Amino acid sequence: MGAGIASLVDMTMHFNQPAGSLAAFDGMTCRIFWNSYPYDFEDENNLSLVLVMRWPGRLGIPGFSILYGGDMEREGWLRLLDRSDFRREMHDINVFVASHHGRYNGYCPELFEWTGLQPDIFVVSDCGIQHATQETIALYRHRARGIEHNGTLRRVITTRRDGWIRFHIYDGRARLLTSST
Repeated sequence: MGAGIASLVDMTMHFNQPAGSLAAFDGMTCRIFWNSYPYDFEDENNLSLVLVMRWPGRLGIPGFSILYGGDMEREGWLRLLDRSDFRREMHDINVFVASHHGRYNGYCPELFEWTGLQPDIFVVSDCGIQHATQETIALYRHRARGIEHNGTLRRVITTRRDGWIRFHIYDGRARLLTSST
């Protein structure tokens, strides 16, 4: 067990009660998916939690959703794709926070091909490029619809280029704010 997982295990001894109702967050719902240890995987990345957070629409205004991929790698995504409830949840995703910091081993083309997933934008949260496996922006770019940001249609946004990232949602549309704006 590495230092990160050892710390997580220690935290579960202290932080192990439900946080309360998600309805307090403006009606948000959250679906969580994972692979089983040790039956499916034994490595930390493919045991990541995948979260789908949704906020309901109102009065004819569409809702908003974010998919957090954790550190899931391709093999873990493929295992989750075996689940019909997971595949159904891949509809109408607005923001996809790319798994494993956007690295190549977190990219799973079947996730898009088998579910029709096409988010508005991908977020890659990562520091400066240190490995060839981080050169994946082109893989994600053609999978997104894009959103307007500073007069440009953006399909992928990264913390390494854009700094902090914030989405303001109004009228069912996301307005993207970054520290570089």
